[in-house]
Amino acid sequence: MTYNVNGMQLKTKREKVFNYVKEKILSGICFFQECHSTLDTENEWKKNWNGQIYFSHGQSNSTGCAIAFSENFNIKIDENKISKDNKGRVLILEATYDSKKLLLINLYNANTEKEQLEVLSTLCNLLKNHNPDGNFHAIFSGDFNIIFDTVLDAAGGNPSLKKKSLAKIISISESLDVCDAFRVCHPNSKRFTFRRKNPSLQRRLDYIFLSNNFQEYISKIEIIPSFMSDHSPVIMKLDFEGKIERGKYGWKFNSCLLSDDMFTTGCKNHKSNKK
Repeated sequence: MTYNVNGMQLKTKREKVFNYVKEKILSGICFFQECHSTLDTENEWKKNWNGQIYFSHGQSNSTGCAIAFSENFNIKIDENKISKDNKGRVLILEATYDSKKLLLINLYNANTEKEQLEVLSTLCNLLKNHNPDGNFHAIFSGDFNIIFDTVLDAAGGNPSLKKKSLAKIISISESLDVCDAFRVCHPNSKRFTFRRKNPSLQRRLDYIFLSNNFQEYISKIEIIPSFMSDHSPVIMKLDFEGKIERGKYGWKFNSCLLSDDMFTTGCKNHKSNKK
């Protein structure tokens, strides 16, 4: 699950949100954004969660993100491979689950494009501490604070694309070899994760980008009703063992193959042989 909680400094809210998340992910991972966590409250939050939880702290009234694991989730975190910024917007963990190496990346992006580019630059620098090509399966998740499509990802207001931020996130996603899991499973759905009443608008700002190698294991991904926040959580289920029912999917061509000489030569030879 990825979930912008809109602040959890208040203990009563934090306990309710934690209980809500635990009910939704009985065995798994939650990427929290806008936690408003601080170093002073870290131990108390760990007790409230009652499981493994890692922080990139912000301030008591802004930013902060965390990655939390349900109590019975058998995952091993490499404590020597944790990267975070000093503003509570980026957190990166390396982990092993079921012999699979995972690179977990939590992003709480800024609002303005100028600030976003600074945050994304920080993310790129922190990623240098890791090796995405080292047989890792990346899960790149969080509140990206951008839309990818003005029609499918927005309603109301005057939606526009933050093109520089968008290009940077696409570049990062390509380097991590990840895809927008919700859009892969729901290519034409208009669903939103953020709502504002005055003026009325809706946006899809929260994402789970998943390793392309894990696409076949997605059994379900959906945007669920919000709880004590102006954002709705995105929740995804991966099934590594069971047989997943497949619906109708569109065929997509990987245009990167056109720059592969072996591929293009093979296509030409195949066409010649058919003649």
